[in-house]
Amino acid sequence: MHMPADGHHHDHDHAHDHDHDHGDRNSYFLDQLCMIAVGGAYACVVFAMFSTKWMPTGEPTLINIIVPWIQYMLLFGAIVLLLLTIIRAVGVWRASRQADFDPHQGHDHGPGEHHEHGWSPWKYIPLVIPLVLFIGLGVPDGRMIRAYERDLAEQGGPKGASLHGAGGLDAVMQAQVTVNQFAMGDLSDGLASSLVNAYLLSGGLATEIAMEELDVQPDAMPSLGELDQIAGDPRLQESYTNFGRVEVEGNFYPGTPDGTYFRVVRLRVACCLGDARPAMVMCSSRKPVPIASGDWVAVQGKLNFVYAEDKWYPVMKVYKVYKKKPPAYPYLK
Repeated sequence: MHMPADGHHHDHDHAHDHDHDHGDRNSYFLDQLCMIAVGGAYACVVFAMFSTKWMPTGEPTLINIIVPWIQYMLLFGAIVLLLLTIIRAVGVWRASRQADFDPHQGHDHGPGEHHEHGWSPWKYIPLVIPLVLFIGLGVPDGRMIRAYERDLAEQGGPKGASLHGAGGLDAVMQAQVTVNQFAMGDLSDGLASSLVNAYLLSGGLATEIAMEELDVQPDAMPSLGELDQIAGDPRLQESYTNFGRVEVEGNFYPGTPDGTYFRVVRLRVACCLGDARPAMVMCSSRKPVPIASGDWVAVQGKLNFVYAEDKWYPVMKVYKVYKKKPPAYPYLK
């Protein structure tokens, strides 16, 4: 055996003491392209969701069922992910232009170490499944979201009781059903004011008819979330029942075919629509209300509270109902 002049034997070491397949370079670039594609796809999904946020359709969109602070986190994360994806794509493109590029350059293995560097598609399955489900199942549209909101709205209120029979609601509304066919004609503001002042009709009907005709500003405009808190405090209840006219806003859900009994509902969410709970006021109108279920309305009327199933519920004798444009974010926080 030939020995070097210094008497020592030198092995010819390489930085990579393991075998490489001829296709390692192609497998490396394929793997990188898959990572870039998945990262870009997730960023694009978030941007696509946000593209519907400001559409003036009035229908709820997927991004808007999430509370705003989480929306902003999603948008920030998508922007960062897209930037990282672009940076990585530029790096891979530059590497592909180098004829002598070695995908194993920059990391060493100890003697005898050997592992595969080939492309492994199975590791992308957990990342691709949500994308496939999102695209394959389709994005919930406004009708689906409205239907889910309606189901949630029906969960509120006293259990096992009809809207107009819950906990003495009929008594509070003072025989609304019996007067639905009475005094449907319009009254002048002058006559309405006179009726309010003189109480010419008995049982409060004069006041009710007059208040329907008067075009005056409400004494208070609490949110439905505030009404939930007011209902649990007797002192606040007394303050609000003394108001002549209160206005609330929310989604309209009829309890009878003609809409003489209905609920005005807003959903309170902590994270998204999946954890929503309804806040509502139960309403009784002397006249039919021809408004579609789920439409956003403002309702003016006389506020009161009824006790049913160990809880106080706000109820309203309706003076006026009109449709309004829903707010950009319709849920209570």
